[in-house]
Amino acid sequence: MRYIKWVIIIIFLSVGISEANIVEDIRDFFNSKSEGMGIPSLKLGIGAKNLALGGGILSRDATLVFWNPSQIPLVLGLNASFSHSSQFLGTRYEFAGVVWGDGISGYGVGINYFTAGDVELRDSRQILYGTYSPFSLISYLSYGRKAGDVWLGGSFKYLYERCYIYSLRGYALDVGFNYIPITALDIAFVVSNIGPRVSYGIEGSTPIRLPLTFEFSTGYEIKKFGLSASFRKALDEVFTVSAGIEYAPNPYITLRMGKRVRYDSKGPSFGFGINYSNLTLDYTYLPFELGLGSSHHITITMK
Repeated sequence: MRYIKWVIIIIFLSVGISEANIVEDIRDFFNSKSEGMGIPSLKLGIGAKNLALGGGILSRDATLVFWNPSQIPLVLGLNASFSHSSQFLGTRYEFAGVVWGDGISGYGVGINYFTAGDVELRDSRQILYGTYSPFSLISYLSYGRKAGDVWLGGSFKYLYERCYIYSLRGYALDVGFNYIPITALDIAFVVSNIGPRVSYGIEGSTPIRLPLTFEFSTGYEIKKFGLSASFRKALDEVFTVSAGIEYAPNPYITLRMGKRVRYDSKGPSFGFGINYSNLTLDYTYLPFELGLGSSHHITITMK
C-alpha cells in the first residue's frame, strides 16, 4: 500500500504525456499489427549482453535507461556504458549512458544515435547528384526508487529525427516495475514509448504514432548461470517471446546465447563477455534471416 501514490503519479504522467492517444493505442494494441508507426530506433535493443539474451532483465549497467529504469537503483554505485551496433546496408547505432544507484534510489542519463547509412539523391533522369544520411537522436533522463517491496521508475525521452531537409521532434515516457520475490529472481514489467503523435511538418502528412510497447520479463541468476525470458508486444508487431542463458566458467569470461520466437527476421544470438577489474567488454553476433546478413554489437562498461 505504501507505493500506491507512486502508481497514481505514474498513471497521471502517462496519460498526460500521451494526451488522448493512449486510449486509441491500447485499443489497437490487440490487433496483430497496427499501421502508421515511426521512429523504429525506439525499439532497437541496447547493449551486447542484453541483445545476446533477448532482453535487459539481467542488466546492472547504464543500458537500463532503455530497458527498465526501475532497476537502476540495483546497479549500486556509478556505472558508464558505451555501445556500438552495426547492421546491414550501413545501418548502425551508438549509445552512451551513465547511471548511479544505492539500492533505494537511482538516476540515469543516456543518448542513443541511429543512422540508416547513406541514401542516394537522384534527379528525374535518375542521375546521382548527392547523398544524405537520415538519423534519429534519443536522449534519456531516468529515475528509479524503491517503494515498499517493489522498485518503480521512469525514463523521459526527447526525440529528434531528420530525413533529408525534414525533421521532427517529440517526447515519450517509459515506466517500469521490478519485484524480487526471492534472492536472485527478478520479475519486471515495462511500458515504453508512451507519447503524443509526431510529425515532419509536411503539409498534408499524417501524424506518426510512436511504437507503444509492453514487455514482461523474468530473470534468475544462480551460481555461474543466468536465465532470462521476455514476452513482448509492440503496437506494430505481433506478440514475441525471447529467452537467453549465460554461463560464467570463471570470473573473467561469460558465454551467452539467446533465441527469439515469432520475430520476422532475427535468428538465434551468440555472445561473450570479458571481465577485468572494473571493466567489461561484451560482444554479440546476431544473424538475420531472409538474406539480410547479420549484426555485430560491442559494449564497454566501466564501474
